[in-house]
Amino acid sequence: MSTNSADFMVIAMPMLSYLVCATPRSGSTLLCELLDQTRVAGHPEEYFEALRH
Repeated sequence: MSTNSADFMVIAMPMLSYLVCATPRSGSTLLCELLDQTRVAGHPEEYFEALRH
């Protein structure tokens, strides 16, 4: 039986987490997009973003 790295999926638990708290219209969407683009800061989302009408 072969055991190369493609045969296994490694799931790493985060060693550190963070929370972005911001007021409306303060640039939090831009900040989250930039953090996402680093590919080392996870995938931040805005869970409490106000509904747009």
